[in-house]
Amino acid sequence: MTGASPFARLETAVAEARGLLESPAAHALLNHWAGLAARGYPTRKDLNPLGFMAALPNVWLRSYEPQTRRFLCDLAGDAVRESHDVPLVGAYLEDILRPGEVPLVRAAFERTLLEGNILISVGRLFREIRRPGLGERLVLPLYTREGAPAGLVGCAVRLDGRPEPQTIDGISDRLLTYIPLREGVMETSAT
Repeated sequence: MTGASPFARLETAVAEARGLLESPAAHALLNHWAGLAARGYPTRKDLNPLGFMAALPNVWLRSYEPQTRRFLCDLAGDAVRESHDVPLVGAYLEDILRPGEVPLVRAAFERTLLEGNILISVGRLFREIRRPGLGERLVLPLYTREGAPAGLVGCAVRLDGRPEPQTIDGISDRLLTYIPLREGVMETSAT
């Protein structure tokens, strides 16, 4: 990969993300992806597992199918697979999540990929799977060399023993933070 970053806010966005993440696994994946994004559009082929070894059990990859707006799971690390009751690789969101969760997750994934954001989700992340718990999820966009949306790489890490996120209304159990890569400001919302 050669050239300059297509993301005007890359350095700022990565610094903001680093300030929100706790786990060494999420930091390892973010740092690897940021190195790729500094030189051009990060592609799936550019990902080198040696660059984020600490994250491998927690990493997943999803391809994006723009015609159907579906995300297909292509890879899931051991920790990700162990948390689910269904096989993940080869499955779409609707094969894995409860029906009410699918539109919310699809919207978050599309906003990350199509608008060019880093997504960090903190709190009760594993409520839809076999072993619910608290954690953090990092979601990063992947593109073709020409910049067409291609998919996502992510990392989901349990942070057991961590206090639950607090919100103004006291109702939310998960906070989503979108960090724009091109223009704009960081935005956090409760779900």
